[in-house]
Amino acid sequence: MPIVFLLKEASADLKRGGIEFAAMANDERIACFVSQEALRDHFGGSAADGESLIEVFYARQGRIHSTVRGKIADGAREADGSVVLRSADFWM
Repeated sequence: MPIVFLLKEASADLKRGGIEFAAMANDERIACFVSQEALRDHFGGSAADGESLIEVFYARQGRIHSTVRGKIADGAREADGSVVLRSADFWM
């Protein structure tokens, strides 16, 4: 199943603590989120600065997108259909 990421929709969500972005798979829009903790633990993202979080996201988007693809393929989605990446998802 081809998955396309909607890069222009990526944005920092400081209330939630991470980066929101979206993917399209089989004509379905999938809300995605990578936590600030995951960005910090694995990619060096700073704590409260949304601008640096988004920079880290774009710099490491290949690994982040690959992890999203794996979760979608495994059916590992949240109850609302979204995909959430936490720090533990990158230890695999």
